[in-house]
Amino acid sequence: MRSPLQIIFILFLILLASAAAADTIRLKSGGEPLNGLVVDEYADRVILSTVDGEKEILRSDIKDVLYDTPEQGLSALGRSYEAIGRLEDALTYYQRALEANPEYKEARDAVTDVSVKIQIARMSSPRGSALKPVAQVNIAQSVKEKELADKFGLSLFEESGLIKIAAIKESSPAKRAGFRENDAIVAVKSVPLRYAKTEEVIDRLLGQRYSQGAIKIERYIAIPTKSRQDPGITIALEPTGPVVNALRENSPADKAGVKAGDLIYVINGVSTRYKSLRAVNTMLGEGPLELSIRREITIER
Repeated sequence: MRSPLQIIFILFLILLASAAAADTIRLKSGGEPLNGLVVDEYADRVILSTVDGEKEILRSDIKDVLYDTPEQGLSALGRSYEAIGRLEDALTYYQRALEANPEYKEARDAVTDVSVKIQIARMSSPRGSALKPVAQVNIAQSVKEKELADKFGLSLFEESGLIKIAAIKESSPAKRAGFRENDAIVAVKSVPLRYAKTEEVIDRLLGQRYSQGAIKIERYIAIPTKSRQDPGITIALEPTGPVVNALRENSPADKAGVKAGDLIYVINGVSTRYKSLRAVNTMLGEGPLELSIRREITIER
């Protein structure tokens, strides 16, 4: 008997096949557009789930992405205007996205971030002058790396398209916030940074002074449980995937560093995407466990 999640997924595939509801990617090369569901967005590519499986499409090959939900489409327009420095136009589209869906976190974070940028730009512009596009200041990467180390106590390195934490100073803001060595930084304020350049990641981490940075990390966690041993994790199935809803105190998972709110996206090398709650719980009982989790950490700038 199929689980409710499996039934929903099958219905999704049926809708997808009929093109009744889907995200659409149009390519610069022309031809038939690709229909599916954008399940992951990175700095240089998107992952589209289709009836034929997942497709990895480089942004350099994409003409545009037409999202199924209005808040995604409006946020995409906001990002486009923000990229060329037209901050007031970007803010307008982010606000419209938030009006379309008040719970859409990407739009909420973007409204806050762009509003701060506009205030800074206005304070630095002559009174009465129009707000000009914000120019990107070219600072040597080594200088930015020193600023990151001084400000947060972090140093970074690149590995397989991921920017990871190489070292953390003791008693630093990063240490107090809960970062660990080898954490991969995959997003800052909902902006995807997988496959991004080190300098771009540093720019995003440094952000605007006196603001909070919501940083999403990926972390490997090993839990030395035996087969059929309960690791002490209670899972809730969210739209993003299986999320840790509760932890039993002093359980193997608790001692290993798992926290409530963690998204478990890989268990023993197997992706949890599209897995039912029952399937995930079965996988968690097949110890010893090697988890890859995503966690959002907030740090004061």
